[in-house]
Parts: sequence; C-alpha cells; structure tokens
Amino acid sequence: MFPKIVQKKFGIGDLYFVNELETHGLIYEIFSQKTYLLDFLSLNPGAIIVDVGANIGIFSLFALQHCNYTAEIHCFEPIPMTFFCLQKNLEHFKGRIHLYNTGISNVAQDCEVAFTLFGKSAGTATYKPQDKLISNFQPLLDYNTLLKLLPWQNKFLYYQLKWLPFFRDYFIKKNYTKQTQTTQVTCKLTSLGRFIEQNQIKHIDFLKVDVEGAEIDVIKSIQPKQFSIIKQISIEVHNIENRVEKLNSYLQKQGYITLIDRNPILADLGFNHHMIYAKRIEHHPLDSRPGVQPK
Repeated sequence: MFPKIVQKKFGIGDLYFVNELETHGLIYEIFSQKTYLLDFLSLNPGAIIVDVGANIGIFSLFALQHCNYTAEIHCFEPIPMTFFCLQKNLEHFKGRIHLYNTGISNVAQDCEVAFTLFGKSAGTATYKPQDKLISNFQPLLDYNTLLKLLPWQNKFLYYQLKWLPFFRDYFIKKNYTKQTQTTQVTCKLTSLGRFIEQNQIKHIDFLKVDVEGAEIDVIKSIQPKQFSIIKQISIEVHNIENRVEKLNSYLQKQGYITLIDRNPILADLGFNHHMIYAKRIEHHPLDSRPGVQPK
C-alpha cells in the first residue's frame, strides 16, 4: 500500500511529502549541513544543474535559493507519487525547472523496471532492493543502533526495548519487518548520456546524484566524452562491494579532483553512506605551451 501524500508548512515553506520525519531530515541535511556542497563545491547564479534522484525537490529548492533564483535545473524522479510532490513543491518556478518522471541508469534504450518502496518512505525507493536492505536496514537489527535512533524516531519502541529486555529480540525483529515491508511500482528509466545528447546540453555546472544504490549506473550512463561539460559532481554512495573507491577512481580518470566524506553520526550508527565530491581540473589555455606543466 502506498504512503499518503501530505501537505504541511516547514521552515522553508509549504511542502508536499509522504514522510514527515524523512522530510525534516532532508531539510536539515541540505539546508543546514549543506551536505551536497561541503565547502568543496559551489553553486553560483545562473548555474545549469542536473538533479538525479530529485525526491520531493528539497535540493532543487536549496539550489534555487543559493543561486538567487537564477539557476536552471533538470530534475529526474521516477516514483509517481514522489514526482507529484516534486511538481507541487516546484510549481512556482516553472520557468527555471524542468521535471522528468523517469529514473537514470546505464540502459541501452529507454525502458521500464520495477522499483521497490520500503515501509512508509518513498525516499528509499530503488531498483536494487538487496543493496538497500544492507545499507539502510541492516543496522536496524542492532540494539545499540536502535537506542541511538529511536529517541527521535519512535519513543514508544525505545521504552519497550529499555524496559522489557526479555522481549528485546521480538521488538527488534518486529520493527525490522515493519520497516522492510515492500511495495512495487513500475517506473521509466533512461540514460543521462542519452538525455544530454538528445537535448543538446552543452554545459552542466553541477550534477547531483542521490539514487539509493544505483549511483554507479548513473555515472556509467554518461559517455566518457561528455564529462568535459560537467564541471562539478556530488554523489551519495552506498559503500557496498567497494563502491566508493571504484567511483572515486573512475571520476579521477575522467579528469576530476575528488573528496570523499562520511557523516560521523551515520558512521557511528553503522550506516555505510558516503559522499563523493568531484570538480574538474581546469587548466589555463597557456598551460598547453611546450614546457609548461599543468597546475
């Protein structure tokens, strides 16, 4: 059963969403912590931005504000109900926002695939559910992790675990089962390289990727020659099968300097989420002269 869409006023304005706790978390991460920038990347007025995994539009709202509402943003979101929220939340910026109800992957041609939604969260939707179980839900089987999470997520369960130790395993398994209940939805996929080519995109100042385990597929969907037009990339990475190192190495080979960061709070809780920040190494035209080393 799909979560219900709700509207409520937050500090950044009225928003449509499907999970209030998740929405508060996104606002804090993006507006307060500036997770997608981290003083390594920048957003400037007039920027051309591609938002892959746009969710309900929190990053796009942040980017618009950061660019004095002069940015042009291409938003990709495959989940229909999340896309509805995205449309409503960005409807006042139609001249600057382009919305696409499709996901991005390394597919040879446009297609449809089954996405899995977990619990009452549309933000965890993925076509790689096994990766999601490892990165997002496996830590929920750990008692100490739950004691750190539950005071602000589920106080009732927190007190059950604290006061009824003989039922601890039962409560933990029951919560895990509830959180990992799944719903299937069929969504469209295209490749970013094909989108760039078909729309004759000549320049991208900032590419943001947050796709719940499909980040390598997104990056590999870009043709190698197209990386020269993408100046900055910010990627959330689920570090399964050494994915962080693989992506970091690949981006460096495409001409980027990179920075890897891991939120210490999430790390302490056992979550394997990382961020990779990448920006192109820009050389001055005179650096191509004989005997001049690139800086």
